[in-house]
Order: sequence, then C-alpha cells, then structure tokens
Amino acid sequence: MNLVRYADRPDLREIRHERLSRRTFPEYMHHNQSGTRYWGRLYDQHPDFQLGLLDGDELVAEVHSLPAAWDGTLDDLPPGWDDIFPRAFESGREPTALFALAISVLPERQGARLSSVMINAMRDAARTAGLRELAAPVRPTRKAG
Repeated sequence: MNLVRYADRPDLREIRHERLSRRTFPEYMHHNQSGTRYWGRLYDQHPDFQLGLLDGDELVAEVHSLPAAWDGTLDDLPPGWDDIFPRAFESGREPTALFALAISVLPERQGARLSSVMINAMRDAARTAGLRELAAPVRPTRKAG
C-alpha cells in the first residue's frame, strides 16, 4: 500500500470521483452547497490533507481533510462537516485542528481496516502541520439519507 497526495498524482484526482466518491457517498452528499462551493480549493490550498491510498496501481481509499480553527470546546465545534469549509476558508482564524471531510473506501475493500489507515494518515498530516487536534464527524456506513 502506498499513500499519495492528490497534488502529486493529478491522474488519480481525475478518476477519484468516479472510482470512489460516486460509489461511496450517498446521493445527497453530491448536492451539498458548501461542498460544491469549496471542494475544488482543497487540492490547491491544502494539498497535504487530500490523500489517496494505492494498492499497486489501484486507488482503494482516500481521505479529504481541512485545517481550521477550533478552541477545543464543544461550543466551538462546527455543527456539521459542511460548516468546516467557511470556517477554514473565510473566518480568518488560525487553524488549530484538522477536520475530516470524507474518508472513502472502495465497497469491495471495506472491512479491510483501510479506514484506519486513512485516519492514521490524517493524524500524521495533522502532526506534521503542527495542528493539535483531530476531529472526524462520522456518518454510519449504512446510513442511506
């Protein structure tokens, strides 16, 4: 297994939507206003936090995350994953935490602990960037809507 930044592998960025997102995100996630508005900026402005996992040449998992400010209190947690985007891109606050936006694993590879590999990669990226906290809102795997 090999972890890569999408910034270093534009060929993978081109196929990631069809290969992973279309197959693993519920339909409503493809029509989210914040995601639509900000998603493309992730790769250029925060390339160290947009990672793919290869098994040989096959893209089998990915993590998208975003550094943003959080004071460590429950009151300051963003109410939802989509609220992380404006906080990260528009608040002007210094990032202190890394927030997971999405971890996707190919359906036929689920159950192989690849999500743990991606969480660890996210943790390592946060540590390298000097971010003190890691937060990951969770949507149960089988939740349809």
